[in-house]
Amino acid sequence: MSKYKNSWEKIGKILAPNNKYYWSKSHMSLPTPLIFKDFIRIYFGSRDSKNRSRIGFLDYNPEKKKIKYIHKKPVIGLGNLGTFDDNGMMPCSVVRKGKSIMLYYVGWNPRSTVRFSFYSGLAISKDNGFTFKRYSRAPIIERTNLEPYVNASPMVIKIKKKYFMYYVSGEGWINPDLPRYNIKIATSTNGKEWKRLNKTAIDFKNKKENALARPCVVKFGSKYYMWFSKKGKNYRTGFAYSKDGINWKRNDSLVNLNIGKTSFDNKMICYPYIFSFKKNIYCIYNGNNYGYSGIGMAILKK
Repeated sequence: MSKYKNSWEKIGKILAPNNKYYWSKSHMSLPTPLIFKDFIRIYFGSRDSKNRSRIGFLDYNPEKKKIKYIHKKPVIGLGNLGTFDDNGMMPCSVVRKGKSIMLYYVGWNPRSTVRFSFYSGLAISKDNGFTFKRYSRAPIIERTNLEPYVNASPMVIKIKKKYFMYYVSGEGWINPDLPRYNIKIATSTNGKEWKRLNKTAIDFKNKKENALARPCVVKFGSKYYMWFSKKGKNYRTGFAYSKDGINWKRNDSLVNLNIGKTSFDNKMICYPYIFSFKKNIYCIYNGNNYGYSGIGMAILKK
């Protein structure tokens, strides 16, 4: 990243929900890119009239700032009644593995004592990302004695010969509507079965922070960089870097991706995902109300 200034130029909102499809009445949350030669495919979670989220996608050319294609159907259906993803699914990261595409997602369902539960799922595509099939009807990262609350928002990257997962892990519930969670690490040899490192990658900076969410890890040169969402009252963007992907140094002052002046992101900026496309580095993100008004994009200044 040495040739880049540590500053983002916002391109603006690239798409908003249009209420055209039954599964996409509001929100386009957690935008997640899959890189092709001449465009990027952006997966997102969109909600129906009952507030249930499903995963769709659009194809976008960042250079021309043009939408090439919008898929009319969800890429996968909700889980069976009673499973961890029967009431909502949102994408978190997409990884190519041979001829397959691995979609790591967060699955939701409502609870009685607390507002909801959410866990990590995996679905696999054999048709270049148009449709996906569940790898398992159960979460790929389950609760344990050390992590008895939520385990979700899996971001997966391959480091040398292993897959690394950075995921959200609950520390408890502040009240029935508000969980508190930070970011931890697991590894895998095949991207399917995971071993926790029992290590916190990013911890809370102070008692006012109640959520460290949606990590995005990218390697530039010999270092790894992580962008994540941090929440006190509203979401802002946090930043950390690492030499090995295990030991991280947090420094939020290096982000320079802040709220804007428009109604799209003047109160909140959240769920950023950073990626390289041709000669530039881009960020796709959500603004106010967790993606209610659509997807925004920014480009890293050189």
